[in-house]
Amino acid sequence: MRSAKRSLVAIAATALLSLVACAPPSSNSSSNGAAGGTKKYKIYLDLSYSGNAWSNAAANMIQALAKTPPYNQQVEFHKIISGADIAKQISDLQSMINSGADAIICYPLSPKALNGVVNQAAAKGVKMFFYDGTVTSPKAYNVSYITAGFGQNSAQYLVNKLGGKGKIFMNSGVSGTATDTIHNEAAKSVFAKYPGIKVVSQYWSNWDAVQSKTNTLKALAANPDVDGIWSQDGEYGVVQALQQAGHKLIPVTGEMSNGYRNQLLTLHDKGLVGVSSGSAPTVGAYAFKLAMELLTGRIKEGDLPHNTEFPLPWVPYDQVKVGDPLKPAAGGNTWPLDKVPPVFAAGIYYPDLVPEINYDSAINGNPVPGATIKPIDPTKIVKAPDVPEINSDTKTKPADLFKLNPEFVKPIDAP
Repeated sequence: MRSAKRSLVAIAATALLSLVACAPPSSNSSSNGAAGGTKKYKIYLDLSYSGNAWSNAAANMIQALAKTPPYNQQVEFHKIISGADIAKQISDLQSMINSGADAIICYPLSPKALNGVVNQAAAKGVKMFFYDGTVTSPKAYNVSYITAGFGQNSAQYLVNKLGGKGKIFMNSGVSGTATDTIHNEAAKSVFAKYPGIKVVSQYWSNWDAVQSKTNTLKALAANPDVDGIWSQDGEYGVVQALQQAGHKLIPVTGEMSNGYRNQLLTLHDKGLVGVSSGSAPTVGAYAFKLAMELLTGRIKEGDLPHNTEFPLPWVPYDQVKVGDPLKPAAGGNTWPLDKVPPVFAAGIYYPDLVPEINYDSAINGNPVPGATIKPIDPTKIVKAPDVPEINSDTKTKPADLFKLNPEFVKPIDAP
């Protein structure tokens, strides 16, 4: 998310629609302006949060795919920045629908507030794909990791490191979003099993490292005896706050910023332990590919789940390895800070799902030279569970929604 990620930076330019064409324009979505008479699909990317590394990387990878053959001949691509105003996002989405969009790729501000505009899109045959965050309308396609277990698995990891007792902070994301809601519920479902675990401060830092640092410093001033910190995106700033406050390094769990993974690598001998998990910005590119597979008929509409699960990464502190950002095949899961900014999401490579991108795609929006779009293997598409109020209008929550992944972490007994 999320990476996350999705900060509440005020975008002055959102007063006007800003169309950024990443492919040669077409007069309308049904024209045959592409080479060889191929149908040209009008695709919009709608960003809510923008201005931070995760959002930028997600948008850049989507744009890189739009420039990659054969999409470069099949897609008329536009990017819109709606900002953090739900009414503005709804208005922008309505404009896209009325302009003849074939599909809209969107990071949603709310799981329910956009359902009306989703219905409007469906009535006109417009496919709406939401990435990272989700909506509850069954007429939408959600592509997200939020049901893959970040909240409960990272919370259990923290509990285990604390031996089942201690005072903790919760550094949450953007209040009201599906992503933040399910992560908090999942983490608290674990903490509630351990009477010795006390959440002494929870604060919302909007998936931003700077806000996370500021809010953690405030929490440390009020609770200097904290024993561990559970964090969504912004964890790099959490560790910085501990260092600035002169606090001893304690267990901190978080997402996948390059800075945090470097912190885990360089500071673990001084007391920092943790696990890097969370949302990969590649989820947006995967949603775009699924939309194109659907539009071009490679995947039939009835065969594509309305909720598709993106895999959860899991990199404990003792498995962090430095790699080369331009050579993903050489291994590594973090990059040197002199090559990749600390707030940039380190986990972008998912070769089974989106093999067409590299670091340059994520940082600059450039296609990989010589790359072509590879069809998605249908066996790799994982249906996510339907969760009320999060990604579905169903009423019953799955009984095992917050189950732990034993490959990642196992529960300990409460002391």
